[in-house]
Amino acid sequence: MKITALLPTIIVSLTVLSAALTACATPSAAPALPLEGTYWRLDSYAGSQGESQSLLPSTSIDAIFNAGSVSGSDSCNQYSAGYQLDGDKISIQPGITTLMACPEPIMDQAQGYMAALASASRYKITGDTLEIIDQAGKTVLTYKAGETGLAGTSWVATSYNNGKEAVVSVLQGSEITAEFGEDGTLSGSAGCNGYTASYTVEGDTLQIGPPASTRKMCSEPEGVMEQEASYLAAIQAAATYERRGDTLTLRDANGSTLAKFVQN
Repeated sequence: MKITALLPTIIVSLTVLSAALTACATPSAAPALPLEGTYWRLDSYAGSQGESQSLLPSTSIDAIFNAGSVSGSDSCNQYSAGYQLDGDKISIQPGITTLMACPEPIMDQAQGYMAALASASRYKITGDTLEIIDQAGKTVLTYKAGETGLAGTSWVATSYNNGKEAVVSVLQGSEITAEFGEDGTLSGSAGCNGYTASYTVEGDTLQIGPPASTRKMCSEPEGVMEQEASYLAAIQAAATYERRGDTLTLRDANGSTLAKFVQN
Protein backbone atom coordinates (compact mmCIF):
# COMPACT_ATOMS: atom_id res chain seq x y z
CA MET A 1 0.00 0.00 0.00
CA LYS A 2 1.31 3.43 -0.89
CA ILE A 3 2.12 5.86 1.94
CA THR A 4 0.00 8.54 0.26
CA ALA A 5 -3.02 6.30 0.61
CA LEU A 6 -2.44 6.05 4.38
CA LEU A 7 -2.12 9.81 4.96
CA PRO A 8 -5.86 10.55 5.46
CA THR A 9 -6.13 7.78 8.06
CA ILE A 10 -3.00 8.98 9.88
CA ILE A 11 -4.23 12.58 9.93
CA VAL A 12 -7.64 11.56 11.30
CA SER A 13 -6.01 9.40 13.99
CA LEU A 14 -3.71 12.23 15.08
CA THR A 15 -6.62 14.65 15.22
CA VAL A 16 -8.64 12.28 17.41
CA LEU A 17 -5.61 11.71 19.68
CA SER A 18 -4.99 15.44 20.01
CA ALA A 19 -8.63 16.07 20.93
CA ALA A 20 -8.52 13.30 23.53
CA LEU A 21 -5.36 14.67 25.10
CA THR A 22 -6.86 18.16 25.19
CA ALA A 23 -10.03 16.87 26.88
CA CYS A 24 -8.00 15.02 29.51
CA ALA A 25 -5.65 17.90 30.24
CA THR A 26 -6.05 19.40 33.71
CA PRO A 27 -6.68 23.16 33.63
CA SER A 28 -3.84 25.12 35.18
CA ALA A 29 -4.67 26.42 38.66
CA ALA A 30 -5.06 30.16 39.15
CA PRO A 31 -1.92 31.74 40.63
CA ALA A 32 -2.05 32.25 44.38
CA LEU A 33 -2.70 35.78 45.58
CA PRO A 34 -0.14 37.51 47.82
CA LEU A 35 -0.76 37.52 51.57
CA GLU A 36 0.09 41.18 51.90
CA GLY A 37 -2.09 43.81 50.27
CA THR A 38 -4.98 41.44 49.52
CA TYR A 39 -8.33 42.06 51.18
CA TRP A 40 -9.33 38.83 52.98
CA ARG A 41 -12.86 38.04 54.19
CA LEU A 42 -13.27 35.25 56.74
CA ASP A 43 -15.19 32.23 55.48
CA SER A 44 -14.93 29.97 58.54
CA TYR A 45 -13.03 29.53 61.80
CA ALA A 46 -12.27 26.76 64.29
CA GLY A 47 -14.59 26.75 67.30
CA SER A 48 -13.65 26.00 70.91
CA GLN A 49 -13.88 22.26 70.22
CA GLY A 50 -11.86 22.53 67.02
CA GLU A 51 -14.91 22.25 64.75
CA SER A 52 -15.21 24.46 61.66
CA GLN A 53 -17.81 27.18 62.15
CA SER A 54 -19.42 29.59 59.71
CA LEU A 55 -19.97 33.22 60.64
CA LEU A 56 -23.18 34.37 62.29
CA PRO A 57 -25.77 35.79 59.88
CA SER A 58 -25.32 39.47 58.95
CA THR A 59 -21.78 39.60 60.37
CA SER A 60 -18.43 39.81 58.65
CA ILE A 61 -14.79 39.46 59.68
CA ASP A 62 -11.90 40.63 57.55
CA ALA A 63 -8.16 41.22 57.48
CA ILE A 64 -5.54 43.10 55.51
CA PHE A 65 -1.88 42.21 56.04
CA ASN A 66 0.48 45.04 55.18
CA ALA A 67 4.07 45.83 56.18
CA GLY A 68 4.01 43.98 59.49
CA SER A 69 0.54 45.08 60.59
CA VAL A 70 -2.73 43.19 60.19
CA SER A 71 -6.00 45.06 60.70
CA GLY A 72 -9.69 44.58 60.13
CA SER A 73 -13.03 43.94 61.83
CA ASP A 74 -13.62 41.03 64.22
CA SER A 75 -17.41 41.37 63.57
CA CYS A 76 -17.82 43.68 66.59
CA ASN A 77 -14.71 45.86 66.90
CA GLN A 78 -11.91 47.09 64.70
CA TYR A 79 -8.55 45.49 65.52
CA SER A 80 -4.89 45.78 64.60
CA ALA A 81 -1.91 43.60 65.49
CA GLY A 82 1.69 43.09 64.46
CA TYR A 83 2.95 40.07 62.56
CA GLN A 84 6.24 38.56 61.40
CA LEU A 85 6.88 36.31 58.41
CA ASP A 86 9.56 33.70 57.77
CA GLY A 87 8.74 31.87 54.56
CA ASP A 88 5.31 30.37 55.14
CA LYS A 89 5.65 30.75 58.91
CA ILE A 90 3.74 33.57 60.58
CA SER A 91 3.51 34.83 64.15
CA ILE A 92 0.90 37.40 65.17
CA GLN A 93 1.41 39.53 68.27
CA PRO A 94 -1.48 40.84 70.41
CA GLY A 95 -2.63 44.26 69.30
CA ILE A 96 -5.37 46.75 70.06
CA THR A 97 -9.11 46.82 69.41
CA THR A 98 -11.89 49.32 69.80
CA LEU A 99 -14.13 48.76 72.81
CA MET A 100 -17.66 48.64 71.46
CA ALA A 101 -20.06 46.20 73.15
CA CYS A 102 -22.06 43.80 70.96
CA PRO A 103 -24.64 41.07 71.65
CA GLU A 104 -23.11 38.04 73.36
CA PRO A 105 -23.10 35.67 70.35
CA ILE A 106 -21.18 38.25 68.30
CA MET A 107 -18.78 38.94 71.17
CA ASP A 108 -18.13 35.19 71.49
CA GLN A 109 -17.46 34.97 67.76
CA ALA A 110 -15.10 37.95 67.88
CA GLN A 111 -13.17 36.47 70.81
CA GLY A 112 -12.93 33.11 69.06
CA TYR A 113 -11.59 34.79 65.94
CA MET A 114 -8.97 36.82 67.81
CA ALA A 115 -7.84 33.71 69.73
CA ALA A 116 -7.48 31.78 66.47
CA LEU A 117 -5.54 34.65 64.92
CA ALA A 118 -3.13 34.72 67.86
CA SER A 119 -2.51 30.95 67.48
CA ALA A 120 -1.19 31.36 63.92
CA SER A 121 1.96 29.40 63.16
CA ARG A 122 1.85 28.99 59.38
CA TYR A 123 -0.22 30.17 56.43
CA LYS A 124 -1.14 28.65 53.10
CA ILE A 125 -2.63 30.34 50.03
CA THR A 126 -4.30 28.35 47.26
CA GLY A 127 -5.76 30.50 44.50
CA ASP A 128 -8.02 32.98 46.30
CA THR A 129 -8.14 31.06 49.61
CA LEU A 130 -5.97 31.82 52.66
CA GLU A 131 -5.64 29.32 55.50
CA ILE A 132 -4.13 30.19 58.89
CA ILE A 133 -2.72 27.07 60.56
CA ASP A 134 -1.78 26.59 64.23
CA GLN A 135 1.22 24.76 65.71
CA ALA A 136 -0.67 21.46 65.74
CA GLY A 137 -1.16 21.73 61.98
CA LYS A 138 -4.90 22.48 62.19
CA THR A 139 -6.49 25.11 59.99
CA VAL A 140 -8.05 27.60 62.40
CA LEU A 141 -9.05 30.36 59.95
CA THR A 142 -10.10 30.21 56.30
CA TYR A 143 -10.47 33.39 54.26
CA LYS A 144 -11.55 34.20 50.72
CA ALA A 145 -10.12 37.13 48.79
CA GLY A 146 -12.60 40.00 48.50
CA GLU A 147 -13.08 42.59 45.78
CA THR A 148 -10.90 45.69 45.98
CA GLY A 149 -11.51 47.47 42.67
CA LEU A 150 -13.65 50.55 42.07
CA ALA A 151 -14.68 50.35 38.40
CA GLY A 152 -18.30 49.32 38.03
CA THR A 153 -19.23 49.94 41.69
CA SER A 154 -21.87 52.20 43.28
CA TRP A 155 -21.74 53.72 46.79
CA VAL A 156 -23.74 55.82 49.25
CA ALA A 157 -21.80 58.20 51.49
CA THR A 158 -22.19 57.90 55.26
CA SER A 159 -19.80 60.71 56.24
CA TYR A 160 -17.53 63.33 54.70
CA ASN A 161 -14.83 65.84 55.67
CA ASN A 162 -16.44 69.24 56.16
CA GLY A 163 -13.20 71.13 55.53
CA LYS A 164 -12.97 72.15 59.18
CA GLU A 165 -10.83 69.20 60.29
CA ALA A 166 -13.92 67.14 61.10
CA VAL A 167 -15.56 64.10 59.50
CA VAL A 168 -19.31 64.48 59.92
CA SER A 169 -22.34 62.34 59.07
CA VAL A 170 -24.38 63.02 55.95
CA LEU A 171 -27.43 65.13 56.81
CA GLN A 172 -30.58 63.18 57.54
CA GLY A 173 -32.99 63.58 54.65
CA SER A 174 -30.22 63.88 52.05
CA GLU A 175 -28.26 61.32 50.07
CA ILE A 176 -24.79 61.52 48.54
CA THR A 177 -23.87 58.85 46.01
CA ALA A 178 -20.83 57.88 43.95
CA GLU A 179 -20.78 55.60 40.93
CA PHE A 180 -17.40 54.67 39.48
CA GLY A 181 -17.97 53.84 35.83
CA GLU A 182 -15.95 51.38 33.80
CA ASP A 183 -15.00 54.30 31.50
CA GLY A 184 -13.17 56.32 34.19
CA THR A 185 -16.16 58.57 34.95
CA LEU A 186 -17.36 59.22 38.50
CA SER A 187 -20.98 60.37 38.79
CA GLY A 188 -23.70 60.66 41.39
CA SER A 189 -25.68 63.02 43.59
CA ALA A 190 -23.88 65.45 45.88
CA GLY A 191 -27.01 65.84 48.01
CA CYS A 192 -28.82 68.36 45.85
CA ASN A 193 -27.19 68.41 42.42
CA GLY A 194 -25.92 65.67 40.18
CA TYR A 195 -22.18 65.70 39.47
CA THR A 196 -19.64 64.06 37.16
CA ALA A 197 -15.84 63.91 37.26
CA SER A 198 -13.03 61.88 35.78
CA TYR A 199 -11.07 59.44 37.94
CA THR A 200 -7.98 57.28 37.62
CA VAL A 201 -6.86 54.37 39.78
CA GLU A 202 -3.47 52.70 40.08
CA GLY A 203 -3.08 50.22 42.88
CA ASP A 204 -4.64 51.93 45.90
CA THR A 205 -3.97 55.43 44.57
CA LEU A 206 -6.93 57.46 43.35
CA GLN A 207 -7.17 60.80 41.58
CA ILE A 208 -10.47 62.57 40.97
CA GLY A 209 -10.71 65.48 38.60
CA PRO A 210 -12.68 68.71 39.19
CA PRO A 211 -16.38 67.79 39.22
CA ALA A 212 -19.02 69.43 37.05
CA SER A 213 -22.48 69.68 38.58
CA THR A 214 -25.96 70.92 37.84
CA ARG A 215 -26.94 74.28 39.36
CA LYS A 216 -30.12 73.59 41.28
CA MET A 217 -30.61 75.26 44.69
CA CYS A 218 -32.03 73.21 47.56
CA SER A 219 -33.26 74.59 50.88
CA GLU A 220 -33.96 71.33 52.69
CA PRO A 221 -32.61 69.78 54.72
CA GLU A 222 -31.00 72.83 56.27
CA GLY A 223 -27.32 73.05 55.38
CA VAL A 224 -27.53 70.74 52.35
CA MET A 225 -25.81 73.23 50.02
CA GLU A 226 -22.88 73.67 52.42
CA GLN A 227 -22.67 69.88 52.71
CA GLU A 228 -22.59 69.56 48.94
CA ALA A 229 -19.80 72.10 48.54
CA SER A 230 -17.72 70.41 51.26
CA TYR A 231 -18.20 66.94 49.76
CA LEU A 232 -17.24 68.02 46.24
CA ALA A 233 -14.16 69.81 47.59
CA ALA A 234 -13.21 66.77 49.66
CA ILE A 235 -13.27 64.19 46.89
CA GLN A 236 -11.01 66.34 44.70
CA ALA A 237 -8.29 65.94 47.34
CA ALA A 238 -8.41 62.13 47.16
CA ALA A 239 -5.01 60.45 46.96
CA THR A 240 -5.74 56.88 48.12
CA TYR A 241 -8.71 54.64 48.71
CA GLU A 242 -9.39 51.58 50.81
CA ARG A 243 -12.16 49.17 49.95
CA ARG A 244 -13.07 46.61 52.58
CA GLY A 245 -15.88 44.54 51.15
CA ASP A 246 -18.96 46.75 51.23
CA THR A 247 -17.23 49.82 52.73
CA LEU A 248 -15.07 52.43 50.99
CA THR A 249 -12.87 55.16 52.46
CA LEU A 250 -11.22 57.99 50.53
CA ARG A 251 -8.13 59.64 52.05
CA ASP A 252 -5.90 62.57 51.16
CA ALA A 253 -2.11 62.49 50.75
CA ASN A 254 -1.66 62.85 54.54
CA GLY A 255 -3.94 59.90 55.28
CA SER A 256 -6.82 62.05 56.54
CA THR A 257 -10.32 60.72 55.85
CA LEU A 258 -12.21 62.60 53.14
CA ALA A 259 -15.35 60.48 52.82
CA LYS A 260 -16.75 57.11 53.82
CA PHE A 261 -19.27 55.06 51.85
CA VAL A 262 -21.25 51.82 51.97
CA GLN A 263 -21.90 49.85 48.80
CA ASN A 264 -25.19 50.58 47.09
